[in-house]
Amino acid sequence: SNKVKLVANDPGYTVTITKPADSILCAGSSVLLTAISSKPGVTYQWRKDNVAIPGATGTTYLVTTGGYYRVMASDGVSSCAAASRNIAMVVKPNPPATITVPGGTTTACENEGVLLNANIGGYTYEWMRGGTVIYGVTDSSVLIRNSGIYSVKVRNADGCVSYSTTVTVNILP
Repeated sequence: SNKVKLVANDPGYTVTITKPADSILCAGSSVLLTAISSKPGVTYQWRKDNVAIPGATGTTYLVTTGGYYRVMASDGVSSCAAASRNIAMVVKPNPPATITVPGGTTTACENEGVLLNANIGGYTYEWMRGGTVIYGVTDSSVLIRNSGIYSVKVRNADGCVSYSTTVTVNILP
């Protein structure tokens, strides 16, 4: 085969990205990446999947979608820019958060109560009354014996969270 000469053009400085604590994003959330260059006065160009992101030329970039992110730093003198390593960002879906009421009625006598069920699927649950957490109530179902406005926060294994709509329960004496 033909010989190929490879020339590495080292600009003489480096650029890195502060790595987020977790490379997983939940749908609707974001992570701020920050570029740090070993040389002051450089200009930046952020890239996603090795394609320049239009207008992304600051020291930080707010990631909201999945992909491979890197930043290029140019000093205007060197013929090559310094390139950071790629940071892989993965977007995970938020879990469903719904409340169902077996029997369909949210009004009951105090000796019966109203059963509220959250969707099941390997999630963790946090029930709330009037927006305040009901401590110790972490099952997918809860028997309500007090009137109020109830909701549930559902968390999946990736740490992504969703909140249900509220359900008004009326308990009669």
